[in-house]
Amino acid sequence: MRRKLPLTIVFMSTLLAFACSGDIIEDDSFTSRTETGTLPEVDIVKISTEGKSANIECAIISEGTAGIKRTGIVYSKTNKKPIIKGEGCSYRALIADDEGNFKGSITTVTVDAMYFIRAFAISNNSDTIYSEVDSFKITKQNPKIETLPVENRVKFGAIVCGRFIDAGNQGIKSWGCCIAKHALPTLKDTFEAAADTAKDEVYHGEFGIFFDNLTENTMYHTRAYVITEEKDTIYGEDRIFKTSKGGKFNWEWASNYEGAVADGAAERIKVAMDSAKYYYDNYSNMEKRIYVEYNTGVPTADCAITGWMRFGSNSRYQWVGTAEHECAHALGVGTASNWGSLMVNGSWKKSVAQRTQRAMLKDQQQVLKGDGTHFWNGGINQREEVTNGTTNSHGVVIKNERMLKTNALIVNGMRIDGLTSY
Repeated sequence: MRRKLPLTIVFMSTLLAFACSGDIIEDDSFTSRTETGTLPEVDIVKISTEGKSANIECAIISEGTAGIKRTGIVYSKTNKKPIIKGEGCSYRALIADDEGNFKGSITTVTVDAMYFIRAFAISNNSDTIYSEVDSFKITKQNPKIETLPVENRVKFGAIVCGRFIDAGNQGIKSWGCCIAKHALPTLKDTFEAAADTAKDEVYHGEFGIFFDNLTENTMYHTRAYVITEEKDTIYGEDRIFKTSKGGKFNWEWASNYEGAVADGAAERIKVAMDSAKYYYDNYSNMEKRIYVEYNTGVPTADCAITGWMRFGSNSRYQWVGTAEHECAHALGVGTASNWGSLMVNGSWKKSVAQRTQRAMLKDQQQVLKGDGTHFWNGGINQREEVTNGTTNSHGVVIKNERMLKTNALIVNGMRIDGLTSY
């Protein structure tokens, strides 16, 4: 319910030139008046705060007999009785609607500072009328951050993710994750800042970090962190995870080794398969045996879910990237019976592989896409995705060894998400 408040009434002896917000108000001289019966009345109805902003709702209680030509608010951190053109005071002209309500916002408010505020009205007679002084204070609110469970953890690495629950009102400088073999790791331990974070209307921003060169079969602790512009550091909960013993990938020549030797392809294929075995052993937890055939009738390379892999005579495809790409088919990519229920309408529907892609490519805008046979980015469907690299939405190029690790980790994430192969 609106309340009528005692008015501070002053007479302006200097002419006002005031048409809209931002106009200059000449308000240097005031003289008290007593003709209160003819003057308007205004009031502050509600003050609400959000983040570093205050929303002020005001109302015209009465236009009086003099009428009103302008309304607004005036406020100050230092002047307990703010007036237009007063020392330390700021004002905003606000237009009233047909019902006499006017409202506005004060942005970038100083946290933990008291603000004094009044509504004002300027009559057609150039009288300035103020409401009673009201006040508000925005209390310091730290960001709230969560460390997500560590799901994609392999022999030498792990994907660690965090999430903002609330941005607070201090301003955010940086965020990321820290890791250690002891409890409650801090920025004094190993840490890495995140490249970016996805945002929505309630700031549920996720971010992910790839920690590499970890020790196999070892317990680790990790915490997400955020540093505010005021240099406060806030941590999420301590998550514990254990790196794995790795995958068990093996391969053998199954057909036409002699032809591969004769064409000079055998050594290239061996290096490619040994390298693919390295990445899938150390950056996945999967087991598979691959049976390699050299077949000059194959234009590139292919592989069935059974693990039967064929290399053609084109040396462009006798390398590690192609070998990893075909190993992914052996593990269910485009071949598993439930591929179509996970890659729906061109995008992956589960969280682990998606978070892995975003962490590896340092880009929360990435969407793990695919069709009936392949996925991207990270599927290394073309050699250049590794050698030239894949550019993320920030202009950062991810290539070479990181892209090879990306492929193994995404496929491992797909298996965690439920992709079958056996």
